[in-house]
Formats: sequence, structure tokens, C-alpha cells
Amino acid sequence: MTSHIQELKDSLTHLLEHTPPKMKSFNIVTYASTATQWREQLSSVSEEHCLEAAQWLQSVKAGGCSCLLEALKVCLQSEATGIYLVTDGTADHTHEFLLNQIPILRRSFGDSWRINTVAFHSSSEKSHCFLKMLANACSGRYHSYPVNAVDVKGKVNLKLLAESETTSEDLRLMAQEILLSQNDLEQARSLL
Repeated sequence: MTSHIQELKDSLTHLLEHTPPKMKSFNIVTYASTATQWREQLSSVSEEHCLEAAQWLQSVKAGGCSCLLEALKVCLQSEATGIYLVTDGTADHTHEFLLNQIPILRRSFGDSWRINTVAFHSSSEKSHCFLKMLANACSGRYHSYPVNAVDVKGKVNLKLLAESETTSEDLRLMAQEILLSQNDLEQARSLL
């Protein structure tokens, strides 16, 4: 993840600049050797808070182990109901141990929360499988963006997205639909 940290910071900053209108509150929790919160509690969505969070993100450093379980507990203690876990899938515990912790977390923090997982620059099939299982166990959704889905010029490789087993279902279906539409357009042009 270290080599992609600036790309991740830039993407999250962009997300903060275009905050979904339905979002009422948020927080950011990073984790490496320890879990660190931007704020102690959820903050209301405002231009000022989004700017402060974006500035805070720029100070985040990658490195150390990935204390995923601690990060999840920090999120749940803040009474967050929707968590987006952006990770390359590495963790300080085995995937099996972490999945076995979900029922314990539900008993401790209730069951009104969901974890959506986002595989970020992960090429490990095992990590993708774990993140799918984690999202499923937490009533969330799994998302993945393949490592080589975008070339150096910024062009998206739709064929890769449409065929990759590690691409999330939403992205795969969208890429398949775009490819089908492009094919239909080419056929229509050939008739003119």
C-alpha cells in the first residue's frame, strides 16, 4: 500500500470534495501499526469539515502492520453505521480469525452497521476472497478496482474490468454494458 498512498489520499480528497448529498456525518480512520481517527466522533458533513479532513489526510503515512481489527473497533465505537474499508487486504491477523470476530463485534456493538470493502491495488486472490467474505458477513458490499485497470494515460481497460474475477460485480456489469453499447454503436455506424 505504501507505493499507492498518495493515489489513495488524492482519491479520498476528491471524494470529500464531492460528498454525496445524503451523507449526514462521517469520520476517517486510518490504520497501520495503530488505528488513528481524524476526529474522536462522527462529524457533520460541511464544507469546512470536508476541507479539514482532506488536509488531515495529507499527513497520513503508510507503513507498519495492518491492525484491521483495532480499526474496525474504533469505527464501531463511534457508532458508525456504514463503514468503507479501503485496503489491499493485508492484516495483522489471519483472515479466518478476523471473520470469526464479526459475531463478537455484533454482540458488542449491535448489528445496525455494515462494512463495505474496497480492494485497493490488491493482486492477491486470497485477499479478494477475504474482502468478499468480510463484506458478506457484515451485510455490506465488496468493491474492487484491478491493479492494471487504468493505463498511464488514464484510459480505463474495459475488457479487463468486464472479464476479471477480482473486479467487483457492479464494476464488471457496468464495463460489460459499456462494451456492449460500444459494439452496438459500431454496428449502427456500419449500417450508415
